[in-house]
Amino acid sequence: MSKSKTNYWRIFRLVCSGVTFAFFFLIFFLPPEWTKFLAVQFFPALMKSTAYLAMAAFISCAIIIIVTLLIGRVYCSFICPLGTLQDILTYVFTLGKKKFKQMPSLRSLRYAILVGTIVALVAGVMLPLGFMDPYSFFGRTVTTIFKPVYIWGNGLLYRISDGSYGVPQPQLAFSLYTFGIVSFMFVLLAVASICWGRLFCNSVCPVGTFLSFLARFSVFKVQLTGPVCPGCKKCEQICKAGCINLRKQKIDFSRCVMCLNCIETCITSGIKMRVAKRYRHHKEISEHFSLHEPLSKSVSDNAAYQKRHPHKREKVHHLSETEHEAAAHSHLSNQELLQKRHHRFPEIIDFGRREFLISVGGAGIAAAVAAPLLKMTAKKYTPVMPPGAVNRDRFINRCTSCHLCISHCPSKVIKSASFQYGPTGVMMPHLDYDTRMCEFECNICSNVCPTGALIPLPLAQKQLTRIGRVKYHFDRCIVPRQMTQCGACAEHCPTGALEMIEWKYGLRIPKVIPQYCIGCGACQQICPARPDKAVIVTGLARHEKAQKHITVKAKDISDGFPF
Repeated sequence: MSKSKTNYWRIFRLVCSGVTFAFFFLIFFLPPEWTKFLAVQFFPALMKSTAYLAMAAFISCAIIIIVTLLIGRVYCSFICPLGTLQDILTYVFTLGKKKFKQMPSLRSLRYAILVGTIVALVAGVMLPLGFMDPYSFFGRTVTTIFKPVYIWGNGLLYRISDGSYGVPQPQLAFSLYTFGIVSFMFVLLAVASICWGRLFCNSVCPVGTFLSFLARFSVFKVQLTGPVCPGCKKCEQICKAGCINLRKQKIDFSRCVMCLNCIETCITSGIKMRVAKRYRHHKEISEHFSLHEPLSKSVSDNAAYQKRHPHKREKVHHLSETEHEAAAHSHLSNQELLQKRHHRFPEIIDFGRREFLISVGGAGIAAAVAAPLLKMTAKKYTPVMPPGAVNRDRFINRCTSCHLCISHCPSKVIKSASFQYGPTGVMMPHLDYDTRMCEFECNICSNVCPTGALIPLPLAQKQLTRIGRVKYHFDRCIVPRQMTQCGACAEHCPTGALEMIEWKYGLRIPKVIPQYCIGCGACQQICPARPDKAVIVTGLARHEKAQKHITVKAKDISDGFPF
C-alpha cells in the first residue's frame, strides 16, 4: 500500500466516521423514519434479528462480521458513534497533541467481561450488556445530557428573543436519577479516552471484544514490514489502541481499531496493510526498542525486579538478527546495544493461560449465579411498559436502555426507570402517567426500537393493546369528597372504558368498563384529585388484547363542571 493510497484511506476513514457520528447523533432529533438506519449498529441489529424476522438487521450483522474477518475492526472506527466520540474527546482536551503508549492487552479482563455479559444475557438479564453496549451508551448520553441542553437552550433563546428565534419544544422526560448515572459514566469514559485512548473499546466494550476475537483471523492485517525501524516510536505514540509493540516488532491486530494513523506516520513506510502472516515465536524474542532512550536503569533495578517477579521471562544475552540490523543502521556497536537492553526492565507479559481461564471461568460462574437471583427480584415489580413489549420477562431480556423511544415519544410519557423494574431494569423505559398520557393516535415507540424489545405495532393493533389496567378509588374522588360534579376521566378516555353513572344528590361518579380499557393513562393524567389520584393505571406482566373501543358521546354536565 503506497503512501498516497494510505493518505486516501485515512481521509476516507475520517469522512466516514464524521458522517456516521453526525447522523447517529442527529437521529435522536430527526423524525422517527430515520431510525431505520440503526440496522448498521452491530448489537442492536443482532438483537433485532433474533427477536423477529428482520432481514435488514440480519444482513447488517453478517456484513460487519465478514468485513471484520477480511480487514479487521473497521466497525470500531468507521461506524461506531461511541468510538468517534472518544476520539473527539481525546482531540479536544489534548488539542490533538496526545502521545499514546503501548498498552497491555488485558486479555483476561475483556474476555471475562464478554463471557459474564453473555451468560447474564442467556440467563435473562440484560443489565451488564445494556450498560456497556456502545450504541446504548451513546444513546443514553445524547438523550440525557446533550438533548436537554439543546431543548433548554432553544427555549431560552425563544423567550429572550420574544419568539423571533428558536422553536418552542416540549420538555424532555428528565430524570435526575438517570442523569446522575449517565453523567458519571460519561465522565469515566472521557477520562479513560483522554488518558489511554481506546481503553474502553479494548477492555470493557463487549462488541469490541467480540470483534477483536474475529479480527485475529482477518485475511488482511496491519503489520510491521519493510526497512529497519529507526526507533522513533511515532507509530506507538499515535496508536490510540496502544497495540503496537516495537520491542517485539509486533502489532496486536485484535486490538487494532483500523484508524490507519500508524501507516501514514511511519517515515520508512515500514507499516503496511497486507495479507496476514503468522508470527514465528522463537525462544529468543526480537526486541526492537528506541535508540534514543536514556540508559538510566541499573542492573540492580533489573535484578530487584526479577526477584519480585520470578515468573517473568528472562531476557536473552545475545543480539537477534533484527538488532544487528539496528546496530548497523544507528552506527552503535553490538556491545552498546546489548548493554542498553540488559539495563532495561524485563518485558511484562500478560496473564498466562491458567490466570486467563480462572478469570473468564470465574466471571461466567458469577454471572450464572447472580443473574437468576436478579431476575427473581424483577417479578415483584410490574410498571407500565411501552406498547409492543409483549411481556415483562421478554422486555427486560431485550431492552438495552438506549432511550431512543424516550427521545422520540411526542407526549414525553416514557421515562427512564430507577427501580420500577427492580435492580435488573435500571434506566429501562416505563410510562409515567402523573403528568402525561400515551397518545391514542401514536405508535412511534414500537417502530423506532432498534433491538426488537418493542415489536412494531400497526396503529390499529396498538389501539387494542392493553398495557395497563385502570382502578377507580372512590375515597379519593373529588365527587364524594367535595360533593361536586367532575367527569374529567370519562370525558378524556379514548376507548369508552369509563362512563359516568348516577350516584346521589344528582351527582355522577365514574364506572370502569375493563374490557375496553387499554391503560393509556388519559384518565390518570387528567384526574384533578390531590394528593393521590382517584384513577390509577397499574402495569401488566403480560400485555393483553382489549375489545374494540366504542365512541362515547360526552353527557351533558351541569354548569358546575370545573374544567
